[in-house]
Amino acid sequence: MKQFNYDSYCGNYCGACEIISAYKNNTQNEIAPQWGALPEEIKCFGCKTETVYKNCSICKIRKCAMERGTEHCVVCKDFPCEILKSGESLVEQLPHLKEIPLNMQTIKEKGTEYWLTEQKRKWQCPNCGEPFSWYQEKCGGCGRNLSQDKDYLKIKVP
Repeated sequence: MKQFNYDSYCGNYCGACEIISAYKNNTQNEIAPQWGALPEEIKCFGCKTETVYKNCSICKIRKCAMERGTEHCVVCKDFPCEILKSGESLVEQLPHLKEIPLNMQTIKEKGTEYWLTEQKRKWQCPNCGEPFSWYQEKCGGCGRNLSQDKDYLKIKVP
């Protein structure tokens, strides 16, 4: 069985990705329409794997980092580059991307393992510990309203 990898090149935490969550929990049918995808297209193991969601497979940041052999954009000699800056325009459409600058700073200062541990904790329900995704409104484990937690995380549900 393939392993999920929640690390990314740009500092986006794949562990809170709605696509990965739906694939892991076999709920592809529920989210496919809102992503304009077929249920069988809702499949991903994370940015740094060979099996990525169709939108992630065309990511210019991912392609550049792979070509350069760079583990994270923040350690690249050209950081911050035009490719990374061009992605800033997607924040309105995908609000979870606004976390990337702080994530990259944390990766640079404290390391990937620290950041991944921090993100895992951040994206778990404070009541029951069930992981939740960026746009999930209610905990799948205990039913907690996650909007209060997302306000704390400064992420708006679209």
